[in-house]
Amino acid sequence: MWEENKFDFIILKSFYITRKDGSNKYISLGVSNILAKHDPDVIICDGYNHTASIEALIYSKRNNIRCLLRSESNVNDIRSNFFLLELIKKFLVRNFSGFISSGLFSREYLQSLGAKYEDIWIAPDSVENHWYKKCKYKKKSNKIIKLLFVGRIMEHKGIFNLLRAFKSINEDILNDFQLTYIGDGNKTSELKDNVKKLKLKNVELVDFIQPKKLAFEYSKHDIFIMPTLSDPWGLVVNEAMAAGLPIICSNKAGCSKDLVIDGWNGFVYEGSKITDLKRCILEFHKDIDLIYKMGQNSQKLIALYCSKNAANSIISASLNQKNLVEEEINSFRLKHIGVEYE
Repeated sequence: MWEENKFDFIILKSFYITRKDGSNKYISLGVSNILAKHDPDVIICDGYNHTASIEALIYSKRNNIRCLLRSESNVNDIRSNFFLLELIKKFLVRNFSGFISSGLFSREYLQSLGAKYEDIWIAPDSVENHWYKKCKYKKKSNKIIKLLFVGRIMEHKGIFNLLRAFKSINEDILNDFQLTYIGDGNKTSELKDNVKKLKLKNVELVDFIQPKKLAFEYSKHDIFIMPTLSDPWGLVVNEAMAAGLPIICSNKAGCSKDLVIDGWNGFVYEGSKITDLKRCILEFHKDIDLIYKMGQNSQKLIALYCSKNAANSIISASLNQKNLVEEEINSFRLKHIGVEYE
């Protein structure tokens, strides 16, 4: 990606520790020397979980440089309830000049850590929307409703809750649905075993697919489901919306408050409630025209969540100027949905 976009970059010397959930904690060294060489006017740290960010913050304080923290964290993150970790975060937050949040949930979380509202700029998480918008979305013509999950096959992604919800659909109409999982992870074998035990012939598991090839998979399906139990954002929701799909989204996803307007371009449900997820799925069976209507709305909304707007928000934060992108999103929501962006 860096080479493709022609960014200058330097790879720090680093090593990592693998956590129990399969994610990696990176420890990087030497960023102070690089900053001294480049003499920046503004430093943007991508999260407080990186040693490089802490080193950069210390450098900025010593040299009186504006230092911004970019954060996706929210109260639903699986690591957001450790008391000692929260104290460390609050200490770090007090020392940054400003903040760049991915959305509403992350802004609220930064405020809970002591950040001031006026010091937070929302720079919406985005993907290359044109990769996924391959064709104009068409009205559904066949009876089978095709559900799609894309992501890591891990416990906290809610993969088993989705399978339980799917299995609980009344047998009389279960064959009206097809569920596809795309991805890999440490629970792949267990998920396959569960599908076999439940004798679900209309559930398919597909290995990881590169982003540029995912557009075709999105176009083959009708509804995207984000069943996560903990997720800072969820860029797969951006991708699915760009492809014109309605969204069923857990309220544990960081993007749920920004991207999914309940009843307009999909449904938001309580992340741990399987019956609530099942209810959302059945809404589309009751009214199949919602697939087309909500899919169109998804494409309209996600157009605002583009790389250009994200970059403009970051520039506004760097220059300590008003965030016009946030105003644009708010105007759209008021005009088309009647709901403020807050």
